[in-house]
Amino acid sequence: MTKSFLGLAILFLLQDKKITSLNDPVSKYIKSWGYGKKKDITIKHILTHTSGLDNHWNFDEFMWPNGNYDDYLKKQQT
Repeated sequence: MTKSFLGLAILFLLQDKKITSLNDPVSKYIKSWGYGKKKDITIKHILTHTSGLDNHWNFDEFMWPNGNYDDYLKKQQT
């Protein structure tokens, strides 16, 4: 059910020109996705489950490849 709502929400955002293309990287809209393995994932990848991530991936490494959340926040404040 969630996938259907996500798809519909993305289409509304496209219609309202809040998103310019399904080929846009997610990092264009979520700045914290601008590094590591996440930086190349597009909206289309999310919708089609084809991000290219391994089947067995480490959440902490994926979310914070340069440290942990506290380190990330410190970098954002500088």
